[in-house]
This record gives sequence, structure tokens and C-alpha cells, in this order.
Amino acid sequence: MLFSYKAVDAVGRKVLGRADPTNLLELEQRVRRMGLDLIVGSPARSKGAGAAVRRPDLIQFCFHLEQLIAAGISILEALADLRDSTENQRLRTVIGGVADGVEGGQSLSQALAEQPEAFGKVFVGLVRVGEQ
Repeated sequence: MLFSYKAVDAVGRKVLGRADPTNLLELEQRVRRMGLDLIVGSPARSKGAGAAVRRPDLIQFCFHLEQLIAAGISILEALADLRDSTENQRLRTVIGGVADGVEGGQSLSQALAEQPEAFGKVFVGLVRVGEQ
């Protein structure tokens, strides 16, 4: 189940995100491992069929992620930079979910697979092969 949450960091800044824990307790533990304090968490509402991310946005995401990683930026920093710099709110949410998954210990392909409305099975499979 996908949860949306609001948390605060050590300096008091609010952080919004999404994660896929099994329950609210696991969500709180994940958020704490990220150095945040959970304010509120609840099951995310489904966005339906109109929530898909457009192909040009995915192409741009892949291009920029590759450029950042090639420049020596860590995957977590690269995902955070891309999330913060995109103007597309839906893509920002998707990238935030991927970043949460990677930060929670998942591989990139596992984190992408948890966003099936944005990343198809072939895309996730290609990333998985690249990881191996």
C-alpha cells in the first residue's frame, strides 16, 4: 500500500513524500531512518488512469539522471535534485517515491517497479539488467 506523509527535518522544514511500507509503523521507521520526524501519514489516494507521466518527461528524467550519475553525483542526490527541479507535479511525486525507495534500501529497479503508472515492466527490466 502506498502512503503519503508529512514530516519535518532537523531544522524544522516540512517534507512531503510517498512510500510503500506495509503499515503506518513501518512508515514511521522509514521516515526516521531518513532523519525525519513523521507528522502525519495516511494511505495515498489513487490518482486513476489520468495520472500517467508523459513520455517526453520520462525521457528527460532518464537523460538528466544519467548525466548526474556520470558526473559522480550519488543516486540519492541525483534523484533529490531531479525531484526538486522538475515543474511537473506528477513527475515530482513519482521521483520522490523512487528516492524514498532507494533511501529505504531498495535497488533503483525495485523502487521504479513500485511506480507502475510511470515506469513500465520493460523499462524496469532494462534498469534491472543494467544493475546486474
